[in-house]
Amino acid sequence: MKKIFLFCVLAAIFSVICAQEVLLSTKSSVQIIIPAKASKTVKYAAEELQSALKRILNLNASIKNESEQKASKTVNFFIGPCKENIKIVNLAKLPYDHFIIKQVGNNIHLIGKDDENDPLADYFAARTGSLYAVYRFMNDKLGVRMIFPGSIGEVYPQKTKISISAMNIQDGPDAQLRTAAYGHLKRYTNKQKRDFIRYGRFNGLGSSIVGSVGHASHHLLKQYGKKLLEDHPEYFAMNSNGKRLSKRSLVRSNRWKLCHSNKELANFFANWGINYQPYPDYFPASAMDGGNWCLCKECERLDDKQKSNDMSFDTNRSCSGRMFTFANRVAREVKKQGSQKLVAIYAYAYYVDPPKNISKMEDNVMIELCQGISWTASPVFGKRFSELSSDWAKRTKRIAIRDYWDNFFPMVLYPYPKLASKRLKGLFNKFPNFMGVNVCGDTTQAFSLDGPTTYVYAHILWNKDAKLEDILNDYYTNGWEKSHKTIRQYFELYEHAVYDYLKTQKGKAFFPWNGGHNIQYAHEIYTSELMAKGAQLLAKARSEAKSEIERKRVDYLKIGFDAVSNDLAYYRALMLGATGQIVSIPYLKESKNLTTEQKIEYLNKAKKLAAIRLDFLKKHYNSSAIPAPVMVFLTKYKKSLSSICAKATEKILKDYKSGVSVDGNIIDPIWKFKIASLEKGLENKFHTPEYKDNKWTDINATVLWTSQGYNHIGWAWYRQKIKFPALSAQQQLLLTLGAVDESYKLFVNGKLVKSFKYDVNKNPDSWKQPQTIDITNFIIANQLNSISLAVHNMSAAGGLWKKSYWKLLITPPIGKNLVRRFHSYLNSKMLKGGILDVNLPTLKKRGGARQTIKLNQKEAKAIYLSAESRAFEASGVTNASYSVYMDIQYMDNTYSSAIKKCFTPVAHDWELRQMIFKPKKPIKTIRLYLLFRNRIGHVQFRNTTLIELEK
Repeated sequence: MKKIFLFCVLAAIFSVICAQEVLLSTKSSVQIIIPAKASKTVKYAAEELQSALKRILNLNASIKNESEQKASKTVNFFIGPCKENIKIVNLAKLPYDHFIIKQVGNNIHLIGKDDENDPLADYFAARTGSLYAVYRFMNDKLGVRMIFPGSIGEVYPQKTKISISAMNIQDGPDAQLRTAAYGHLKRYTNKQKRDFIRYGRFNGLGSSIVGSVGHASHHLLKQYGKKLLEDHPEYFAMNSNGKRLSKRSLVRSNRWKLCHSNKELANFFANWGINYQPYPDYFPASAMDGGNWCLCKECERLDDKQKSNDMSFDTNRSCSGRMFTFANRVAREVKKQGSQKLVAIYAYAYYVDPPKNISKMEDNVMIELCQGISWTASPVFGKRFSELSSDWAKRTKRIAIRDYWDNFFPMVLYPYPKLASKRLKGLFNKFPNFMGVNVCGDTTQAFSLDGPTTYVYAHILWNKDAKLEDILNDYYTNGWEKSHKTIRQYFELYEHAVYDYLKTQKGKAFFPWNGGHNIQYAHEIYTSELMAKGAQLLAKARSEAKSEIERKRVDYLKIGFDAVSNDLAYYRALMLGATGQIVSIPYLKESKNLTTEQKIEYLNKAKKLAAIRLDFLKKHYNSSAIPAPVMVFLTKYKKSLSSICAKATEKILKDYKSGVSVDGNIIDPIWKFKIASLEKGLENKFHTPEYKDNKWTDINATVLWTSQGYNHIGWAWYRQKIKFPALSAQQQLLLTLGAVDESYKLFVNGKLVKSFKYDVNKNPDSWKQPQTIDITNFIIANQLNSISLAVHNMSAAGGLWKKSYWKLLITPPIGKNLVRRFHSYLNSKMLKGGILDVNLPTLKKRGGARQTIKLNQKEAKAIYLSAESRAFEASGVTNASYSVYMDIQYMDNTYSSAIKKCFTPVAHDWELRQMIFKPKKPIKTIRLYLLFRNRIGHVQFRNTTLIELEK
């Protein structure tokens, strides 16, 4: 009985000691004690706490090594696993990133499970439990907040004293993955990167497990090189000719594939992953990006003709069967060898759907579903997201989201905290082992555009039960003490504007990454009225702010506002001036009635705005408000939208001045449109010049009618009027319809010129290929001609789409064709009928044919050159790599090179290219080429003609 009484007394005394209040003030004697062999995380955490005490209380705390300094009667902070707290926590049982905060008398213990990595390592590649403990103490007891990265986003309240009592916390993240994998990491300075990681760590971002789920095959190439292909060609994809991947393709392309049905490859992958030290917790089994899938019988069998419902890529092919069979095989081998590592694989693009041939994934497979949460504001994408996640929930309990946050082309104000909260909480409820979020892309420096979105992600991924309203109140009231209501109103203005707009759209997400319809959406969402309201709210907030730091935070948001305003002005000028001629830059109906001079004026304005935009980005290069470093880089990167627009602007300006486009004379993309049957149209004479179509609807004939709100199966009519010039006896006039989905009848001035019926067996891709028709004998020169097109759509999308144009061609002259037998390159062969067939399965291959023609002219004579080509598939841009091409040697042994006519680098039927070359000197020899190289595709050439013209 005495023992029990004594125990109760001691327990009560210990409880009193633990509950003892600690008072911190400027005069307090404080030391921060760390282990003798402290991790990098512990050292950094001690420095963070020391800095916070100094900034808040002006308190000078010393950092001591436990072997050098024993705890005294002062206030002692023990950070990390010190001897003093060894009885408080069993570190071996504490998971990574978890921590304990415990107060015992004047001693405050901040203990977490860390690894040995740099706590501010790129991609959050460190486990930092002790740092999370210190940050929780700074947040809860010192009142520190980090609203966005950098000093302006830091909140360190000034205080004279702080009371600390009854601290006994054990906590850790609910999601193991809480990371942002910036696609453009190397564009940022080291300080910018570390500022972001610090901000993320403070709010709960991080990675409790370390590894990769990226496109995996390149890791094998890095480690084993070309020898892997030499030793095991059977591991690599087979093409349609039954050949495996070549060494050249392996080195020069990042779009190659493995043969994922190969069982030995699965074992090889497992052995590699188990032993790959940089990824201690999980390793990737995902395929490389793009196409070029293996066409062997076993891979095709595993896919089992499954169709994909993916809405992010232009494909309905599914490779889910092979990919997830592969993942399961790798996972079983990993378990067989006793490894605890996870096998990570994307559910992405061609394999985003759950495989119909697999009912359950192995429990050591982690699926990373590649779907942007912001996309789901679109009702159609929201439904698709729910269906996908529900379907995957039937097959796996272990899933993460590969999210997409890009905010580049155009930059927009798109905060979506409500949507983020809804989706994340839904995933936690749906999956017993929801692993979290791994972000692809780059909004790590776009905090003035996304507002509280990242803040909400961080807090909910740490604590799935956190209430959205509490998170938002914390964000706004700490960031903008006096103006928080106005700032919240500002961000919610744009959040609701996007939500409300997307509810009216059918089928597309708002994903400001690479232009296209996103620029059109931005133009329609961010009206001048909406932007004026935003400007007024920011001005009001600045007037409400009482401190200099609060005004700076309002100014920080103004950087994002101005960046969006710059983009809206730039893209508007580009849309009006280019009139749909630049890929990914939409067409505005307002440009229909613009004169050529007005279009030139808009393009010149776009050039000036581009310069202003670049100067603005450079000015704010070091701010986390906008992704300025990436945007500055992309203005120089030739494949980016910025570079494409700049180059295209100059070319279109040149074309406007000459009156001719690259392809020919572009037809106004706005046509008259009416849904009606073929019979009704003919009965009412829709096809005749006399018919009045003024009551018809305007439609953009460069975009499928489905994308413009017409979910129509059947016939519909397009009408346009075009003025053609008089033709000489040597000229033809060809009309090219950009693409017609799927069948059509073309009438010119009331007469049927061509009737085309789609045949999936003859040419399944004709719906997306240009249609070129000779209308020479149907036009009336120098007056408006009536063009009527009846289009029939059998399923899905339909209509006249892509840019249409007309072109004058030369009638081939009478004369001897000097073209003889061609010498074919590799990957090329001559077929019957003189057709040259070129098939390039991978990039950086060379295809085509050549020959040398001797002329030995005594006087300079012109040369007529023509050739035809068709493409079943053709990647790349319009340039000499797909062309009929001449190098000329003159009699004086000087040269002219790269005289060429280029073909269209998309799938198309036979198209003619021709030219007349007028030399200034007599020609000795012509080196003639048919070229298809450095691109992927299958093309054919025929009817190459070269005639020497008499003077």
